[in-house]
Amino acid sequence: MKELFDAYPTEELFTAAAPEDLALPVLAALKRIQTISSGQHLSRHNMCNLIREQYRQSEAVQTAFMEAWNWLEVNGLIVARPGDPSGTSSALSRRALAIGNSEDFSEFKNLRQTGFDLLHPSIRTAVWTLYVRKDFDTAIGRAFKQVEVTMRAKGSFMTSDFSERLVKKFFAKFTLPGAQDAKGTSLPDEASLFIGAFGLYRDPAVHQVAQVTDPTFAMEVLLLASHMLRVVETAVER
Repeated sequence: MKELFDAYPTEELFTAAAPEDLALPVLAALKRIQTISSGQHLSRHNMCNLIREQYRQSEAVQTAFMEAWNWLEVNGLIVARPGDPSGTSSALSRRALAIGNSEDFSEFKNLRQTGFDLLHPSIRTAVWTLYVRKDFDTAIGRAFKQVEVTMRAKGSFMTSDFSERLVKKFFAKFTLPGAQDAKGTSLPDEASLFIGAFGLYRDPAVHQVAQVTDPTFAMEVLLLASHMLRVVETAVER
């Protein structure tokens, strides 16, 4: 467990760490144990006892450790040990054994990100409960409303400016860093994207004429709104 204790030497540091951050040194410790003692079974109970001894019986540390262990299980890095009828011992998966360093682990984490992880924080806060309840239309409407609110605030526009009118005003005042101005009277590409997205997804959701039932489709639209919000935040005045 040296890897874990060295990375988080105090109770305060340990309990402040996210489960996915604790997971890497936990995985390193488990790999060391499995390599040195090939006959020793991996047990969350035994590991938790070691944690308890190291951190002065801290229940908070034990909970944080179990969250990290659960993260490793959920992501397929810890599996039930074959041949154990009791189901109390574990083993590292082939994928876990292929992770050789922190760069490999970071790449693995990035590839395992869910739509929830990728949503813009303000959109995630506004829509996640609705999404879980499968109220996809309202969630989509709220996401695009967040985009519009941010556009109005950044450009000091009126509340009467919305949808296509708001988009045209916004991109007449702002552009993306390094973007080339559209030639002639044509709209910049980003404005065309926004107008299309508002027409396809924002307007039907706001006017309650959409009936989205597919959670994958709904998440794709929410991710589009998240991308648009990040475009708004990074836009600079012309």
